[in-house]
Amino acid sequence: MNRRGFLGRFTLCSLSLATPWAGWLNAQDSSRVPTSPKPIPEPHFPDRFHLFVWRNWELVNTERLAQVLETTTEKILEIGTSMGLPKKIELSENQLRRIYITVIRQNWHILSEEQLIELLGWTREHYEYVLKEDDFLWIKLGSVKPHCERLRYESPSLDVRQRAAEIKKIVRTSFGPSLDEAGEPAFTFVGDLSAV
Repeated sequence: MNRRGFLGRFTLCSLSLATPWAGWLNAQDSSRVPTSPKPIPEPHFPDRFHLFVWRNWELVNTERLAQVLETTTEKILEIGTSMGLPKKIELSENQLRRIYITVIRQNWHILSEEQLIELLGWTREHYEYVLKEDDFLWIKLGSVKPHCERLRYESPSLDVRQRAAEIKKIVRTSFGPSLDEAGEPAFTFVGDLSAV
């Protein structure tokens, strides 16, 4: 095939695709900002507050959890105990520095962006930089943050306390006394590998 024939066929092919391509662009409506989806529901927890405490029990220190939820450390510990969680551990600065991706993932459908940034102890600029530049994190999270209302501590109702007691029974029956045994501290393997 000569150059003139190739260009003629290419032009014909391009024109035949122009209409469907324009239709696809209209369907995508690239000028419209995508609306934030609703968070994934977690109906097995009595409320979002209990879900938050459960998910962050071993990821974030008690003082920071209380600060984000505008309550006291005693209330946080009370909620954890009501669900049968083991003794609350306190993480070192080194552990907290390394665990941020898990913290983001675990709270993506629970906290507003402002509260998530506060939970991490970051600035908004650092938060946005990490989402954009750290291992395609924004893409892995779905490229959109679900809309989450600000979460604050509320005294649990009777129904909520009963559901927490059911969770505690399941947890304690399933794991028994081994749940209270001290495990290996987070990221111990880093020191082990560095020592080799």
